[in-house]
Amino acid sequence: MELFNMLDNDKDGNITEVALEQSKELFDLLDKDKDGHISKAEFMEASMGQGEAAVKIQSQFRRVQSQKTANLKRAEAEEAAATEAKAKEVASLKDRLELQAKAREEAEKLANEQKLTQEKMQGEMDAMKRAAEEREAEVKKQNDTIADLKRELEAFKAAQNK
Repeated sequence: MELFNMLDNDKDGNITEVALEQSKELFDLLDKDKDGHISKAEFMEASMGQGEAAVKIQSQFRRVQSQKTANLKRAEAEEAAATEAKAKEVASLKDRLELQAKAREEAEKLANEQKLTQEKMQGEMDAMKRAAEEREAEVKKQNDTIADLKRELEAFKAAQNK
């Protein structure tokens, strides 16, 4: 990747023919003995010296280093943004969970109140049923008493007619 970055002079993500030609020129400057290879000694001599090859190598090295630094800073900024976004998402989720918990508590409270109301109404209905049963028993007793009195009256009338 470093080689690609060194050859991609304009940092557009593509290596141009011009960049390759410049690299060829640099290769030619570094290959002092013109054997088609750059030895470690040739490279070190050129990069430590003051010649055109050294300037080009040092320039490319600085460019690659600055690109690495920029990439690192961009990655750190992206990570910070992602971390902040995740923190906001976590806070939002926490808020939603708290709202759901409150809604659940309110629903449970309402359900308990409804249950108590139903129990109270059932108690009242049971009391009303007992009162109705007592009234029915009283009415039956009164009807029985009336029936007994009618029989006594009829018996009395029959006894007087004799």
